[in-house]
Amino acid sequence: MNSQLFLLVLIALMFGGAWYSIYSLKDKLFCTYRRASNQKIEKFVKLKSRYVKFDGKEFNVIPSCNSPLWYTRGLLGMLGLGTWVMTADYSYTSPDPYDPKTGKIAIISPEVRSHMDNEELMGSFGRGMQKQAGKKQGLLGGGYLGLLLIGAVALALFYLYNNQQTMGQHLIAIENALKVLGK
Repeated sequence: MNSQLFLLVLIALMFGGAWYSIYSLKDKLFCTYRRASNQKIEKFVKLKSRYVKFDGKEFNVIPSCNSPLWYTRGLLGMLGLGTWVMTADYSYTSPDPYDPKTGKIAIISPEVRSHMDNEELMGSFGRGMQKQAGKKQGLLGGGYLGLLLIGAVALALFYLYNNQQTMGQHLIAIENALKVLGK
């Protein structure tokens, strides 16, 4: 494999990985938790989760307390890319997150908590009905599109690498035929 093809494959794999990273972060909530010792813990959970667990305790996920964050870590940061993710901040002092508008811990009234419980009940009912109906969750039954794409690219590159010499011969034959036609 010559160096140009190797670099092309390497760049394609890096940007394919970055695309998959952006795709996988689309429905995630980036949660940060500060312990009493001022140690910070970060974790991703599904955006529709009701709770997030830190140190064995459950903390409420409240959609109105989420705020966007430009995430540039890992492969994304290495390539100079980023994506918007929703974030929620928690403290050891309360099971509720900080409100980004006020900077204080969110206070939830009993009416709102009752509404959140009813919303969760209806959501779980809908998920149960989908499973009973045999409906698959996500694209291709579970979100394997990224892996399928990476496999297809790997097979195409393998085919190109194995047939590189014959393709070169065909290109030379086409070039010679064009030279003959041009005279």
